[in-house]
Amino acid sequence: MTTITIETENATIAKKLVGFLKTISSIHSITVHNDSEKPLSATDWVKIGRPATDEEHEQMLNEAEVSPYMSAKDAEQFSKELIEKWSREK
Repeated sequence: MTTITIETENATIAKKLVGFLKTISSIHSITVHNDSEKPLSATDWVKIGRPATDEEHEQMLNEAEVSPYMSAKDAEQFSKELIEKWSREK
């Protein structure tokens, strides 16, 4: 697989180019990065004042799904226990 990076200062042209590239069957994926909204790093997820983008939310969910630390069932049980503990303390 080959990766190509294209930089442009015109967002309208970038959107048109992405639209065109999506019509080409041999292109497997397209990722658009806006320099004004750089993706958060692992240490930035809780930066105050900057909401995460949709792509960052998706990345966080994807990372959580493949995490070897806790299965979905374990996470559900853990969350229920935390909620019960919080409810008792309230």
